[in-house]
Amino acid sequence: MKSTVKTIEHCQTELHIEAEEAEYAVAEKEAFKYLAGRVEIPGFRKGKAPRELVERHVGREAVVDETLERLFPPLYEKALTTHDLHPITTPHVHLEQREPPVFLAIVPLQPEVSLGDYRSVRVTQEEVSVTDEHVLSALDRLRESQAVLTPVERPLHFGDFALLDVKADVGETPFLDHKGVTYEVVANSHMPLPGFAEAIVGLSAGETRDFSLTVPEDFRVSELAGQECACSVAVQQVRVKDLPELSDSMAKTFGFETLEALRERVGADLESNARNEARSALIGVRAMRGPRNRGSLPTAVV
Repeated sequence: MKSTVKTIEHCQTELHIEAEEAEYAVAEKEAFKYLAGRVEIPGFRKGKAPRELVERHVGREAVVDETLERLFPPLYEKALTTHDLHPITTPHVHLEQREPPVFLAIVPLQPEVSLGDYRSVRVTQEEVSVTDEHVLSALDRLRESQAVLTPVERPLHFGDFALLDVKADVGETPFLDHKGVTYEVVANSHMPLPGFAEAIVGLSAGETRDFSLTVPEDFRVSELAGQECACSVAVQQVRVKDLPELSDSMAKTFGFETLEALRERVGADLESNARNEARSALIGVRAMRGPRNRGSLPTAVV
C-alpha cells in the first residue's frame, strides 16, 4: 500500500491510498469466494463453481465492487497507523480510480477546543421519519448491487461502461498503462483527467483514438501539474448497465420470498438506523470526551 496525507481546512486531512497488486489480489479472492457462495450456477454446488463462471454470471462490475468493499477497510486502518491519524468519525471516501484502485479519504480529526458553560446546554433527540421515497431509494441501491454489464453494438454514449486499453504519458513519464480496464463514461468527469470521457465518446468496439489532455494545475503529483498528457485509447467493448426489476424474483436473491417482505425489512432497517443516528448525534459530545475513536468504517465506497 502507498499512502500520502495533506492537511486541509476544518480539521481534516486528505488521505490518498493506493492499493498494491498483491493486496488487491487477496481482496479479489475473498470477493469471488463470497459471490460464489451466493449464486446458483447449473452443474455446481454453491461456492464450488470456477472463478470465470462466477464472474460471467454476476458480471465483472459486481466482482470489482465487492473487491473494493473488502479492500478499503484494512488499507484505511493501515494508513491511519502509518500517519498517526486519529479520526473522530467516519471518513468521506471517494474512489479516484477503480482498477488499480486509488482511494481518496477526507478524514475528520478532533479539533482543539475551549469548553464554555456546556453543562447549561440542553438538547432533545431529533424525531425520525422514513418515507416511501427513502425506502424506494434504498431498493434502488439494492438493484444497483445486482446490476450486470451487457455488451452492445453501438458507439459509446455518456453513462455507458467501456472496456478499454489505455496508455498515456506526460513527456517521458508514464501516466497510465492499463489493458482491459472498465471505465464508466461520465460527462465532466475528472477521472483520469478532465476531458477524457468527452474524448472517447462516439468510439465503437475495435476503434482507437489518440488525443492530448492537460493535467490540472492542482493535480496531486505536482511535477506533472499543468503539462500535456498524450493519450492512446483502444475500445474493446461497449457495455450498458442492466438493472433487475423490482420484483419477487429480485427479493429472493436477498433471502426474502416477496418484494413486499423485502420492502418492509428495508423500511424497518432505515428507521432503526435513523433512530441510532439521532441518538448518536445526541450523545456525540460525550463520545468525543472518551478514548481515541477511529470511527466506523464505511460499508460502501462512494
